Amino acid sequence: MTGKQGFADTREASLALRKKRLGVRCRARGTLELCVLLERFLNSVEGELDPTMIGSIEALLEEADQDILDWSLGAADCPERHAGAISLFRSLAIPARNK
Repeated sequence: MTGKQGFADTREASLALRKKRLGVRCRARGTLELCVLLERFLNSVEGELDPTMIGSIEALLEEADQDILDWSLGAADCPERHAGAISLFRSLAIPARNK
C-alpha cells in the first residue's frame, strides 16, 4: 500500500463514519416527526453525500428540533447559514402539498 492509497483509505473510512453518525443523530432526535423526515432525507441522498454536504447537515443538526421543523415547513425564516441544507431537505423529505 502506498502513502497516497493509505490516505485515501483513511479519508473514506472517516467519511463512512461521519455518514453512520449522521444516521444515528437523525434517529435520536427528540421529535418523532423530525426523525421520520430526517431519515427520509438521508435515505434520499445516501449515495450523494460528500464531505461538504455532510458538514452542512451536521451543522443543521446542532439546532433545536423545533427550529429545524419550522424552517423546513416554512413556518419561520431559515438562517442563511442553513439555507442550502434546508432547501435540499425540503425538496427531498417534505411531501409536496396540493395547491
